[in-house]
This record gives sequence, C-alpha cells and structure tokens, in this order.
Amino acid sequence: MVNLTAEPHGKREMAVKWAPPERGADDYLLRLQYLEKDHHMSDITEEATGTEHVFKDLIPGSLYNIHVTPRANRIRGPTSITQEYTSMHQRDRV
Repeated sequence: MVNLTAEPHGKREMAVKWAPPERGADDYLLRLQYLEKDHHMSDITEEATGTEHVFKDLIPGSLYNIHVTPRANRIRGPTSITQEYTSMHQRDRV
C-alpha cells in the first residue's frame, strides 16, 4: 500500500486514508496503538472494506501509531504504518 495518511478531525476522531495495493484487497485490518498515562501500550483493532476509515472516541492530544494491513483471500499483505496526534482543540470539519 502507498500514501497512508492520518488527519485529526476534532479532538476525538482520526481520519485515515490509503491507496489500495497493486493486486487489490478484499478488506483491511486497521490497528491503532497508543501509550496510556501508566505507560501501558493499548490497541484498537477495526476492519474496513474501503480505503478510508474514521476512528472515534480517541484521547485528545495523544499520539497514535496507525497500522493498515491489506487482506486478500484471507492472506495478509505488507503493513503500512504512520503516526499522528489527535487535536488538543476542536476544529471544524471541512
């Protein structure tokens, strides 16, 4: 996959977009990792069928590692990773 991007939407949401792999994918496994105040790493795992997804109910001002893995015929492809902070302040969506 290429062009994996993440952008905060407000204080508690993160929009993630990516281009599909050359050979296509049936769906995508999405994983968000973040460090909690007690220095424990937590995960949020979701699935998507398209090339966009919005994670909700996130912690404002937190750094998230975003992993996107394509799957075709139940076989996982290479994972793409990016990082982004959620916003500390409410922003209007465009």
